[in-house]
Amino acid sequence: LKAQADPPAARPAQWPHPHTAMSASPTVAGVEGGGTTFVAVIAKGEPLQIVERADFPTTDGPKATLDRVCEWLATKEYESLGVAMFGPIDLIKDSPTWGYVTSTPKLDWQHT
Repeated sequence: LKAQADPPAARPAQWPHPHTAMSASPTVAGVEGGGTTFVAVIAKGEPLQIVERADFPTTDGPKATLDRVCEWLATKEYESLGVAMFGPIDLIKDSPTWGYVTSTPKLDWQHT
């Protein structure tokens, strides 16, 4: 997750392959980005069960919200991360804004 202040070049050029092998009982992280709250979770086991959850209100704006989510995730151990986010999101991999929220009606979140 990157906030507005970070240019696209600051992101890795290539993300890990989606078919990278995981352990038989993986630990995964998930983030759901909503207009009023972001929710981050850690899930373990087979089937996956949420073992930790944190809620992050978006009232302080995109950068502060994303920073708090990233700080929380940095203290956790997990094998993969899934992110669900309102959009639209630029899905063109060659685009300088690939992965960014673009023309959302949530004005503070445009181009993040």
